[in-house]
Amino acid sequence: MNKYYCNRFVSSFGVKTATSLSFTKDETIKEAKIIAELRLPLFVKPVSSGSSVGVSKVKKATALEKILG
Repeated sequence: MNKYYCNRFVSSFGVKTATSLSFTKDETIKEAKIIAELRLPLFVKPVSSGSSVGVSKVKKATALEKILG
């Protein structure tokens, strides 16, 4: 199940969801833009893994670079 699309779908019905971003593996990811938009701390999760599989809590910008790198 794609969590990003699911959140977008349910939010269209007025259900509150956390602000999120989604990227493809071929996209250039700019960590500074992610942090500016979502703020720290934030969570990184593979879009199609199970509900908590692969989740990482990011408290510092350097950690985000390592997770996405």
